[in-house]
Amino acid sequence: MTKTGSGSDAVSIGTVAYMVLPTTPRVTKREMTVSSLPIQQRSSFNVRQMNFSLRPGFWPLALAIAFFSIVVLLAMVYPSSFWMGNDYETHALANALNLAYRIGDRQMYEAVGLAYHPGVPFYLMSWFALALTGNPVASGGIDFFNTIIAHVEDFHRALICVGAFTGAAGVYILGAWRKNWFHQE
Repeated sequence: MTKTGSGSDAVSIGTVAYMVLPTTPRVTKREMTVSSLPIQQRSSFNVRQMNFSLRPGFWPLALAIAFFSIVVLLAMVYPSSFWMGNDYETHALANALNLAYRIGDRQMYEAVGLAYHPGVPFYLMSWFALALTGNPVASGGIDFFNTIIAHVEDFHRALICVGAFTGAAGVYILGAWRKNWFHQE
């Protein structure tokens, strides 16, 4: 703590400096009841905060970018084959093909992927990953299926990016919702 000329104490913690000032006026024991005192006079010190941080929206965006980058970087550094993964990859491909064939044939095929958790988001994200690979609508019957299977690794990379983007969006939305996450007003 350093003394300043005004009789107050200043404490610097990281990028936030706290100014500790004595409160006025003093209250005698006779006059002191907790309910009758203003909030500033309930303690012997008043804490004021000066914030030197960046804009409040910067930190959630920075964390979201870091989240997306780490996931995509790990997928690039340690690649895995679509066929070496777990059931979620093949389930995602089945969901994506189901919706692509529904759109292409204009028929309502049974969608088992919509029946269980996390049905709708997983179903739509899978189709969106397929659309990012350039195949949003099924055309040509079995030829479309063979084309997708031949380029299934592209679908797998797109699926990882869509999943990472969804997670990053969640991080950003949570951070934007919590306005005082990294600083206090």
